[in-house]
This record gives sequence, structure tokens and C-alpha cells, in this order.
Amino acid sequence: SSSGCAGPCSACACTGGLRKFWRRLRRRGDRERRRAGSRRLGGEEDDSPGGHPGRPKRHEPVVLNVYDMGAGDAAKAMNEVFRPVGIGAYHGAVEVFGREWSYGFTEEGEGLFSCEPRCTTQHRFREAVPLGPTSLSRREVAQVLRQLEWPGQEYDMLRKNCCHWCEEFCRHLGVKSPPPWVNTLATEVAKIDDGVQEAVHNVTEVVVRARLHTAQLNEKIHDIVEAEAEKLKGQAEETWTSLVARADAFDQQLKLQVAHVASDWQRQTQDIQRAFDDFSYNGLSPWRRIPSKPFSSEQPGGPCAASRSGEPGARPEDVASAPPLAMRRGGI
Repeated sequence: SSSGCAGPCSACACTGGLRKFWRRLRRRGDRERRRAGSRRLGGEEDDSPGGHPGRPKRHEPVVLNVYDMGAGDAAKAMNEVFRPVGIGAYHGAVEVFGREWSYGFTEEGEGLFSCEPRCTTQHRFREAVPLGPTSLSRREVAQVLRQLEWPGQEYDMLRKNCCHWCEEFCRHLGVKSPPPWVNTLATEVAKIDDGVQEAVHNVTEVVVRARLHTAQLNEKIHDIVEAEAEKLKGQAEETWTSLVARADAFDQQLKLQVAHVASDWQRQTQDIQRAFDDFSYNGLSPWRRIPSKPFSSEQPGGPCAASRSGEPGARPEDVASAPPLAMRRGGI
């Protein structure tokens, strides 16, 4: 290009190509020498994605940063009292590769968040707990974090909180689990809550069973009462029918007896009337007194008096004491 040619000449192109070739060759030789040196030192090569080939694999330390729950003084004072007995209200976060990761509640999206180590503003830092080194590379840790992107709406202070997430994260990193005292309070309260929920469930189940049994018992009682009512209704109808039949029979019998008595009375009356008629027809009277001696013509008021009285042989005192004709003719 110094000779004023418009483009690179073939000699310049050839020279540039040779330079690139030797440069690549030197890099390959350096890489081989480093690899051989790492084998002599007994180190393990970092051939993982994101690592540097030929460089010994790095074991990154993992630290659990423990905070007092909340930014106020209440949780800190409580933890000061209950920390010796292994209980308290804490927030946990895992520090790896110079970044701190934790989990919390969000109205939408995942609840995973990160910040500078020990710089969370929502809680007060308390202490750091080393958990040992991890053999995972940065890229592998990033893959693990993508697997642990728990939804923020699923956050539960007792059963799915930040300490539970830290425990799961440490398990994937291959390091020690967080100490139990970090999440003891939530665990114990969760047990109590489970017991209460179980008791409530049992009571609810007992109430439901009692209601079902009561409903069944009421249905049985209703069926029994209906059956007894139908039975009593049938018996009442039979009794009423029997009473009506007996009343009809008694009425018929009474009518027959009254008719028979009336017939007898009428017959007897007719017989008495017939007897009176017979007496009248024969010139006899039931009211006539039979004298002790027969009348004679010589006696005063004899036959003439009898004829005047309308009855032969009747004396005047007999005529005076005799009842009227209507009584003699008509009966009693």
C-alpha cells in the first residue's frame, strides 16, 4: 500500500496470512504447554461451558447470609433472646460468585431476586455461615437458578419461604444445608398450624357426619311417622265404617221393633174395639151391674123403668150410675 496501489497486493496478502497462521500456532502451543503443566501439577482442567480450557477448575465458596427479619428493631431484639435456644425469625440468602440470591413474595412473575452480598435493604444483616465450596461453574449455577425460579405468588412464610429456597439451592450446588436454627420457627409454627388444620378438618368431618346422620335419622323418623299415620288413618276409617254399619243395623232393628210394637198395639187395639163392638152388638155393656136377684114385674120401676132407661131389666139406680154411651161404645 506504500507503493500507491489501489488495493492490497498479493505479497501483502500472503504476508498477512502467514502472520495469522503463526499467531494461531503460537496460541495452540501455549495452550498445550499450559495443559501439560496442569497435568504435572495434578490439577483438573476447567472444560465446562463458560470455563477456560486448560485452566484448573475453580471451587467457588458458598456462604449463607443470615438477616434479622424486617428492618426494625423488634425482630433483632427477639432474635437476641431466642438465638441461644436455636429459634428466631430470620431471612436467608445464598452468596456465590460474588452475588447474593434469595426468594420472596411478588404479585406476579418469579420471586427470585439478587443483590450485592449483605446489602438487602428490607432486612438487617446478622451473620454469615460458610457452607463450603461448589464445583459448579458460573454457567451451571445460572442453569440451576433458572430451574429454581419459583413463582412469587406461591410464597408461604411457613411452608415455602426464603429459607426453604436457600436449602434447595444449596442442595443443587452440592454444599452443606443451612443450619436448622435459621428456619426452626417457621417449621415449628407450620407443625402447629398443621395440627390445627387437622383438628379443624376432623371437627368439620365430625360435624358433616353428624349432620348426615341427623338427616338420615330425621328421614327415618319421618318415614316411620308417615307409616304410623297411614296405619292409624286406615284403622280410623275401618272403625268409622264399622260404627256406621252398626248404627245402620241398630237403626234397622229399632225400626223393626217399633213397627212390630206398633203393629201389636194396633192389633190389640183392634181386638179391644172388636170386643166392645161384640158386647154392644149382643146388647151387653161392660159397665152393667149384674143384680143379685132377677127383676120382676112387680118390683117398682120394673120392666117399664128398664125400657125407659133403654136397657131391659135395668133399674133406675143402675141407669143413673151408668157411664155415658160414648164411654160404653168408644172404649176406655
